[in-house]
Formats: sequence, structure tokens, C-alpha cells
Amino acid sequence: MAEGYRIDPQGVQDVLTAVQQASQDLSAAISGIGGAQTDVETGASSTCSAVPAALSAFLDAQTASVTDVTNRITACIFGAATATTDYVEADDTMASDVTQAQTAAVDAAVGGEGRAAGDFSWFTSRAGGR
Repeated sequence: MAEGYRIDPQGVQDVLTAVQQASQDLSAAISGIGGAQTDVETGASSTCSAVPAALSAFLDAQTASVTDVTNRITACIFGAATATTDYVEADDTMASDVTQAQTAAVDAAVGGEGRAAGDFSWFTSRAGGR
């Protein structure tokens, strides 16, 4: 039987770093297309002006899509990093709550911290009086 899911924060960090690097490589490659467009415009003769115009129209049409892709990559990286941080913080909070509950249980059983033995009010206050 599975014990639930486990997140390896370092593993997530490694994957996000690799994705960020790939995104930067993609952005650099896309930035280089502008140089190719200039080369096509320079190399085309006046009798072949349709090719540079078509290339320019194509690149202009793809700009929004490329921007959308890079924005989604950035959003996914941020979302995964935030979710991982929240998961780790929740684990820490739950561990602290368990430690407090253990201490309160012992105190309730033996009468510690100024309470009489058998005073389980800590538990009822945490449970919202249920």
C-alpha cells in the first residue's frame, strides 16, 4: 500500500533549474531569429522582395504565441516552486502541531503546566469544542 505522495524539494529545485535553463536557451534561440531576418532582407534582391516580407509577416504573427509560451513556462516554474515551498512549510507546521499535541497529551495525563491530571481542554480547544 502506498504511503501517499512525497515531494523531494531538492528534486523539484533541480527540475525547475533545468526547465529555467531550457527556457533561457529557447529565448536566446528566438532572439537570434531577428538576425536571420536581417540576413534574408539584406540578401534578397529587389526582384525577390516577397521572401523577406513573408518572413517578416510570419515572425510578427508568431510573436504573441512565443510570448505566451515563455510566460506560461515562467508561470509554471513559479507555481511549482510556490507549491513546493507551501508543502514544506505545511509539513513543518504539522510536525510542530504533533509535537505540541504530544506534549499536551503527556501534560493532560500527568497534570503538567499547572493543570490537573485528566485535563484535556487543550484538545477540545484545538478541535473547536467538538
